[in-house]
Amino acid sequence: MSYDDKEIEDMEWNKKLKTYTYQFQITKEDLRLGKEITRYPSCSLYITIIYNIEDFSA
Repeated sequence: MSYDDKEIEDMEWNKKLKTYTYQFQITKEDLRLGKEITRYPSCSLYITIIYNIEDFSA
């Protein structure tokens, strides 16, 4: 269960950290593995990333 949904297009890619960021972070590898729920780093809020898994398939 997550607190909110966020479109992948609303997130920013950080090359250095290799993560998508929108106050929350998630890696491309997580997305490839189908892990679309991520937690805010400093509290217990979770969001679900809305994305097309085919865009991240190897």
